[in-house]
Amino acid sequence: GRVVDPDGRSVAGAEVSAGIGSGESAQTRTDSAGRFLMESLSAEELWLKVESPHFARHFTSRVALHDATTEFEIRLERGRIIVVEIVDESGALLRDARVSASTLDGAHHWTADAQPSGQFRFRPLPLAPLRVAAKVHVRTYTREIGDHEESVRFVVPTPGQ
Repeated sequence: GRVVDPDGRSVAGAEVSAGIGSGESAQTRTDSAGRFLMESLSAEELWLKVESPHFARHFTSRVALHDATTEFEIRLERGRIIVVEIVDESGALLRDARVSASTLDGAHHWTADAQPSGQFRFRPLPLAPLRVAAKVHVRTYTREIGDHEESVRFVVPTPGQ
């Protein structure tokens, strides 16, 4: 296969993973021409994931293979990394939260785990307006962000107040 950017240019060094259901899988990287080869998998249908900095993660759950030499092109979308901080009124970072992002129409949804720094990071997400939500204790806080915003900060009441 071949991995390209939205303009059709090769994406070198992209991480490509493919697998069969939840079992056998393989990983490789694209070469300088954006090409990759998966030789160790044999199935009629695979899932395929492609990740590269500055691009939204690409995932296809059903790739049909017609024969051992099936070739296809994967076009990545430009993306951004979004960092979410949740702080109490004193400014202390709160890690005990669930953070998610979704497209405004709800068609796509992502979650993020707390990093050691206390921040929540999303891998590259599409350059589109998004809704970011943080569930802290029993309350959910939401904010819509524009297509180029890369950080969100929620200030929540100190627990017990």
